[in-house]
Formats: sequence, C-alpha cells, structure tokens
Amino acid sequence: MSIYVQALMPFDFDRLSDKAAAIETITSIKKRLVEHFHLKQGFKLEIEDYEGTEWPDSPNEYRIDTPFHDFEIIIGNGYMTLDSTWRYSQYFYISNNQTWLRDKFFDFITALGYKDAIIANEYHGWNHAYGDNNLDMCDYSFTFADWKKEFPIVSKIDFSCFHTITGLEKWPEIEDVYIDDFKECFERKRKIEERFAEYKILTIGHICGDYILALKDDTLVLLNEKTGRPLRCGKIDGINARFNNAGFSIIKGNKCAFYTPDGKRLTPYRVHQFDCKWAEGGTMRRVIYNTKTKEEIFRI
Repeated sequence: MSIYVQALMPFDFDRLSDKAAAIETITSIKKRLVEHFHLKQGFKLEIEDYEGTEWPDSPNEYRIDTPFHDFEIIIGNGYMTLDSTWRYSQYFYISNNQTWLRDKFFDFITALGYKDAIIANEYHGWNHAYGDNNLDMCDYSFTFADWKKEFPIVSKIDFSCFHTITGLEKWPEIEDVYIDDFKECFERKRKIEERFAEYKILTIGHICGDYILALKDDTLVLLNEKTGRPLRCGKIDGINARFNNAGFSIIKGNKCAFYTPDGKRLTPYRVHQFDCKWAEGGTMRRVIYNTKTKEEIFRI
C-alpha cells in the first residue's frame, strides 16, 4: 500500500470559510507561480464548491493543479500544503546522485516563497483525525495550530536519511515527519547556476529526462543539464509531464506536441492532447496515445 508524501507550510490566511477571500487568495498564488515559472498555461484552479449540493455543510476546497512535477497546492487556515501522488519513501531516494523527488518539492516550495517546509507522510497530514473532535485538515475550523498541537516535536532532516535503493541490506529507519531546510538543494542550485551563468535557473528537479526549466534573455527554455544544450522547440506556453517519465508535451497556444525524454519530437503541433497508459500483457511498458484518435504515439 502506498503512503503518500506532502509538504506543509505556515501561511498567513485564516478565512477558509469566506469563499470570496479564499478564491482571491488561491488566485493570487496561481499568479505568483505563473510569473515565477514564466508559464502562461498549465496552472489550473480547481475549486470544490459544495454550495447548493446535497452536501452543503462540507467545506469547500481551493487548490492549484500544477503542469509539471505532479503536485497540488491546497490552502487551509494558517497553512498551505503541497500534495502529491508520490510515495513518502520516494522522498528519500537518491538516483544518479540526486534526491530527485526532494528536488521537485524544492522547486515549488521556494517558488512559493519558503526556505523550509514540513515533510510528512499522509498519516501526519491529511489522513489523520485531529483533536477531540476528530477534525479533518479540510474542515473550516481546522488550523495550523491544531496540527502543531498534534505533532509538537518535529526533527530536522539529516542527509543521512537519503539513500540509494539498490543493494540495500537493511531499509533505513525514517521518521514519519521532518522539517527540511533543503540545504543540499540550495547547494545543488548554486552549482547549476555557476555552470550555466547565462541562464536563470527555475527548477533543479528534472521535468523529464535531464531537462530543467531555465530562462535566457527573457525566453523560457528546457535546458538539458547533462549536455548543456537547450531543447530546440521555440516558444513555450505550457508543459505537461504527467506521463510516468515516458516523455512530455509542450504547449503553444491551443496546440501541443509530444517529446521523448531525450528531447525528440514525435508529433507536429496540433489541437489535441496526449495521455499515458500501461501496455497490455503486464510488461510494465508505458504507452503514449492521442486522446482524440486513440492513435499510439510512443511506448517506452
């Protein structure tokens, strides 16, 4: 069974039950992300509004779906969360000398203006009943103080927690919640910035393959960290990388094209979208297909 990972950050907002205020707040966060990553498309506001439904007493939820790294940003009273579909154990993986999932969290946490965050498994976050009244994190009456009262002692993360998973004789002992100051991530970003001094580095987490997001002369590019070469794709309005690492699509206006992890373009720019599924036969291969025509584009 997967145990999910999320990040929690204190946030100066305490009017979750005020619909207008919540919409204004989540909209301003979206605007900040658009400006930070220079992506005109992809950040999607999602509001679960229960007014006028058969569940009128349910709290509304206000979140932003992100176009890459596979996160949702959700606001609450006194906090915001960065939720994911990643497993908690994956946060501590090292692959190719990188804490690849931690890097992805770092990109969004710093974009939101934070230098550290609480990293927790779901049972120390959304999947927990708080206090005597068994509050959910989404309840209007739940506050960040309720979370801190439930988990008053949180250790600072140490790099010894991170590990490669190949050849392990014993699984490392990992706590269920940490404060992460991203010391190594800040250092990784500094080294990338030194190497690519002509670029403004926007992500240290790979979008797909070896590509990171960067800015050069006010032009957004996907920069191959390994080769040092930018992807030849021209204008970028949006990116979708939710294809199980099988590739990514680049959006220009109302058109998009699909690229392999190593940057080979497989389709023209057309008005259609792509999706990913597992190949039949239990081979664990991923298939990219055109959602309109059902045509298979690529498999990996």
